Amino acid sequence: MQRTILKGMTEAEMAKHIAEGIENRMAIDAAPDRTAKLAEIIARGDLVWAVWPETDKRKPKIAGHALALLKGRPILKYMSDNKSSGYLEQITIMLNSHSSACGACGLYGDEAEPKAS
Repeated sequence: MQRTILKGMTEAEMAKHIAEGIENRMAIDAAPDRTAKLAEIIARGDLVWAVWPETDKRKPKIAGHALALLKGRPILKYMSDNKSSGYLEQITIMLNSHSSACGACGLYGDEAEPKAS
């Protein structure tokens, strides 16, 4: 999972990601099964972003936060290859760090093992 290139993103756009991320994080933290709630939230989105506070001075950030796409690269590639468009449900979740985001991506995002049918 790669960090999102933030060039061109405004503070207002990042603020929306942060606000939605915090809202979803509160839902996760309040759930009796936090892991199941995280999986449920990620499953709802076509594009799922992770946002986290970035403390490394060398890493790009806006409003003190970094961003990465956890889920959605295959659908974006398909749409680009086929010159198609359509509504995609976008969700942002707040995580603790880049490594937390990588873990979520590996479990529930683009890097997850396909589930057996």
